[in-house]
Amino acid sequence: MNREIAIAGYYEAQAKRKSGRDILDWLSEAASGTLRNAGVDKAEVDGLIVNAALGGGGSPFWSILAAEALGMSPAWLEAVDVGGGSPLASVARAGAAIKAGFATTVLCVMADVPTVEPKKNVGYRLEFEDPYGPAGPPGLFGMIVNRYKHQYGDPGEAMCKIAMTQRRHAELNPLALLRTPMTREDYFNSKIIGEGIRLLDCVMHCDGALGVLVTSGKRARELTPKPVFLTGYAENHNFDPGNPKPDVTVTGFSVAGPKALAQAALRHDDVDMFQPYDDFTIALVIKLEDAGFCAKGEGPEFVAATDLSHLGKLPLNTGGGQISAGQPGLSAGMIQVVEAVRQLRGEGGDRQVPNAKNALVTGIGYVNYLRNWNTSIAGVLEV
Repeated sequence: MNREIAIAGYYEAQAKRKSGRDILDWLSEAASGTLRNAGVDKAEVDGLIVNAALGGGGSPFWSILAAEALGMSPAWLEAVDVGGGSPLASVARAGAAIKAGFATTVLCVMADVPTVEPKKNVGYRLEFEDPYGPAGPPGLFGMIVNRYKHQYGDPGEAMCKIAMTQRRHAELNPLALLRTPMTREDYFNSKIIGEGIRLLDCVMHCDGALGVLVTSGKRARELTPKPVFLTGYAENHNFDPGNPKPDVTVTGFSVAGPKALAQAALRHDDVDMFQPYDDFTIALVIKLEDAGFCAKGEGPEFVAATDLSHLGKLPLNTGGGQISAGQPGLSAGMIQVVEAVRQLRGEGGDRQVPNAKNALVTGIGYVNYLRNWNTSIAGVLEV
């Protein structure tokens, strides 16, 4: 991909647990903050993308209602519903709309209040499996951990290092909700949530909102001396659908990750930082393998041998990720996008990655019973 599409501004609200705020209140804060950061008036924005939300955004007319609440009259409008992959997907969809001439400047604003009772959905997992045992994502990811352990050995030490590394980054992030130092003992003594998954492997639900402003490369250069370009992008949904007995340790990221890197003409050694969607630590081990940083089954050894700190060889979720910064529902994937943009603009503060020129960012959405997650998205952002 060339540098036709860029992010010209960003915003991240201070997330809170059980905020009591309406989703439109959060959405409005993120929208105004993003426009202010980009130096763009609302009247200049002719495209809007919002996310399907767990709490407060269940209307089938959600994108229309959001535009109305924000006082906008966009020429192009969309709500993205691929779970935690929606924020990264919104950047690509905004770029596609701009290239097609449907819009020139698109506000991608994501908000969620999962502390509100979510709208009930239907589906095989929800109707026939959840009531009897898996207990939602922790139990389902626990099955993935146990299958990985059976095939390749225990990934526990790698999961521990990932959790500790991200917590150290969160300590340097004033927006992170969990900033108390974590020791190895803290990790291994934390409560078992689902067999194979500890409390400190998991995200913490909270309320929040984030946004980015997407426009053409030319317009972005006019708006800011620090445009961030989308140079590689790929998604994969419902990986390996015809296999009745899939390997849950292999995901659609094995398709999307290498494709996004190839589009950006980057080798693995060229990647300056990795900002992956991190609802559970085992997902990061698997993504490192599927993206090709190491062979399948060698993720734990790679994690052990690699400095993942913000000053290391492959900085990992430098804002703390969702595990330590908090997971504001289905808007949470924007944490990775915003942190990558922040770092590439040299605005990372005490956790700034030196000389960062690019970032591999990911999003995932929905995990199914006896399969892996259904949506795998990878994108490369560069300056």
